[in-house]
Amino acid sequence: MKRILLITSFLALVIISCGQNENEKPDAGVSREFNSFVFVGMINNKPGLYKYSSVSNSYSEFWSNHDEEVVELSYSNNHSSAFFVTATKAGKEGIFPFIKNAKLYVIPDSSTQPKFIKAIGSGLQVFSRWESEIVFRIVTNSWDKKISTYINQTTTIFNIYGKVLQEETKTFDVTRDGYPRLPRTKPDSLSPSGKYQLSFNTAKADSIILIKEKDKSRKLVAIVDKPVNEISWSDSRKYFFVSTLDLLLSNNSIFTNQPNTSSIYIYSIDQSKVVKEWTGGGYKNFFTINDFLIFDDGFGKKSSIYIYNFETGNLIKQIKIKNGCGLNEIPEVPRFGV
Repeated sequence: MKRILLITSFLALVIISCGQNENEKPDAGVSREFNSFVFVGMINNKPGLYKYSSVSNSYSEFWSNHDEEVVELSYSNNHSSAFFVTATKAGKEGIFPFIKNAKLYVIPDSSTQPKFIKAIGSGLQVFSRWESEIVFRIVTNSWDKKISTYINQTTTIFNIYGKVLQEETKTFDVTRDGYPRLPRTKPDSLSPSGKYQLSFNTAKADSIILIKEKDKSRKLVAIVDKPVNEISWSDSRKYFFVSTLDLLLSNNSIFTNQPNTSSIYIYSIDQSKVVKEWTGGGYKNFFTINDFLIFDDGFGKKSSIYIYNFETGNLIKQIKIKNGCGLNEIPEVPRFGV
């Protein structure tokens, strides 16, 4: 009888132990090939594309056109392919933006030359966004040719190869509906494993709280002075990254020589603290791959791109191009209006 009880107790301990180990098992990370990435920089006084090589830790010109300037580069979420928009000119006339002779190109992967997809034409503004790893949306606003207060908004959906999947046009009366914009998506606050949730407010500066879903325990990540803009988790799942952004007219620093418009924070799950942060000008557009955080910083001629190894704490490279560079565009100080 005693022998049976001992065996039963041992089995119970094994089952409990297995359950605890299973619950405490670290998130399964992933590893991706990191050979290069494309970014925007000035080439012959016009924004063009450069390619950075991780093998040589150097960059070179990738694509340019003396009649076109790159106004927006947009990567897929896994950073395997990208679309970019060019124009002969873009800016503002009065309070309204404008874009002339816009064109759309696709880069199927970083080893392939860009492919022309479609002439978008001239209008007010172009927005773009990846809906998934294989679906890309581009939205164009243009004045109606018959009614001066109407704006036509055309939405076109493409697959990863640039084939049009869907297209529709909606009309807005600016006197009644206001200026139509692309709806902003809230950053995904749930970790890839579902073990952690971030609590924050995207509308104002606030505290960022890390919540462990298992027991709902809460940990203060940071008290930020700008609204949260973007969240991402490292491939190892041991770190997460939060960027903040404030481009509102009420941010008086925008009009100074040292604008304070954005920040980016690196938080270590193992160390339970922010291990690195940057604050200052620019947008802090970023992406991560393996152990690297890659982000842009600063405005205009002062803009640059940082490549930082967050595991070792080493800055791998700061990319500086004459007259500026950025991951999606050359960041410019906002011109207020529409």
